[in-house]
Amino acid sequence: MHFLKTQLVIDALSRYIQHHIILIGTTSRKMNEVILALITSQLAATPFDFNIKYLYSEQYTGQDIRHDHLVILDTPIRIQHLLQQSPHLLDDFCIIELDSLTTEDSLQLLKSTRHELERYHQVLITEESIEYAHALAHHYLGNDKIDFDNALAIIDSAAARAKKLTATVTNYLVAEVVSDWTQIPLTHLQSNKFKAVQFAQELQRHIHGQEIAISMISDILQRAYLKLIENPGPLANFLLVGATGTQKSEIACQIAKELFGHEHAFIRVNSSYDSKALIDAVKKIPYAVLLFENIEKIPNNILLTLAELFSTAYFHHTIVIMTTTLSSDLITSISTKKTASASPMDLIELILNKNINNPVINDSSSISTHEILEKIMPVLTQHLPNQFLHSLHVIPFLPLDQTALEQIIHEKLLAFTKRIHALFDIELTYAREIIKFIALYALRDGHNTDSIDKLFDHYIATAVANELVLRLENKNSPKRLLLQLHELGQSLCCVSIPEVSS
Repeated sequence: MHFLKTQLVIDALSRYIQHHIILIGTTSRKMNEVILALITSQLAATPFDFNIKYLYSEQYTGQDIRHDHLVILDTPIRIQHLLQQSPHLLDDFCIIELDSLTTEDSLQLLKSTRHELERYHQVLITEESIEYAHALAHHYLGNDKIDFDNALAIIDSAAARAKKLTATVTNYLVAEVVSDWTQIPLTHLQSNKFKAVQFAQELQRHIHGQEIAISMISDILQRAYLKLIENPGPLANFLLVGATGTQKSEIACQIAKELFGHEHAFIRVNSSYDSKALIDAVKKIPYAVLLFENIEKIPNNILLTLAELFSTAYFHHTIVIMTTTLSSDLITSISTKKTASASPMDLIELILNKNINNPVINDSSSISTHEILEKIMPVLTQHLPNQFLHSLHVIPFLPLDQTALEQIIHEKLLAFTKRIHALFDIELTYAREIIKFIALYALRDGHNTDSIDKLFDHYIATAVANELVLRLENKNSPKRLLLQLHELGQSLCCVSIPEVSS
């Protein structure tokens, strides 16, 4: 490992004058112990007989430096403080600055502890399990400077478990330890590398019409997991901007499931925003998505307090998602094109004519994210503190187009038919035109999921409820129902499907 600069250490220790060493590094104390052990083993292979005494900077108290070879290893800040107190050390000590450790250096140091841990626990530790522990530590348990410490603790714990079981540390035992520490299911730990493309695809299966937002979020998370930029706060901070009912809250819940594997990783923070309660929640579930809704209603001083709170170590593994409807009208005006409103009598023609253009088109392929952000940022800065906004990734959410609305309606209908079957043992089917009917009305009413919910209750739930009441009064009624358009195309009706006699 070149960062150790072993030859320079040997040269310095072999000299008659200035044969004491100050090693400067940025490693942890646990890693320092391994580094010193490696240096000792390498020096043992040389023909020199060094009588070395290892110290940390605070342990140096002006020892007799005439006979022993002293080696002080510490961080730049601690060494600087020591030299300020004892500048004469430069007369007798040679300063050697260790190179920054690469990921491979950290892994090799971890492997060097293998035999000592095997002897202590009386187990076999495979090289593969060491590499796996190091990868999981890097991905899930902190920043680059403590990957080694965390990985060492993982292997140590896995070895303790192996002693009671198979006497061999396996990847499964390593993952089990990390799962217990992080509360992330084992299945999610099997693939510990974030893959933006697959992540985006999974989100798009549940969140419709927000391809731009999903792409932006995926790219930001990819950079965060690769740790390209040092960030003292949460893994990522998002501000989702858009109208009510554009699936901002839904995507927060889905991100928690995709990244951390369970619904408990999604924490919806209530309006009290108690700092102690937040910290306690994150201590209990350190890998979580925190959702703060409608932050335009939160006083600016509290927003700044939250921003300061998030910079603490408690939130290092969390993803913070905030939502706002500020400037949503600007997003709507940029992203939608409206033609003349269709009258109720036109709906049946639109529904039955597959070739006619949609009355409202959200052409996201031609929308520039830069253009949207350029328009909405002045509004956001007018209402929210600049210092607070600076820590957030602003993600615009577009109004839902017809395709997205139809996908959402289709999923709601599937869930609704399952509920009817579970409650009443009735098979409910529906004509395809029902989806387009609700979607077209939703487009005219607001382009969002709130419109769908209201229309769903008004048309579908009402029609089915009326037919269910009639059926419950007559036990001989058919067990199959069909939702379809009324003859005039202005409403829905639910009719019984007669049983086919055998």
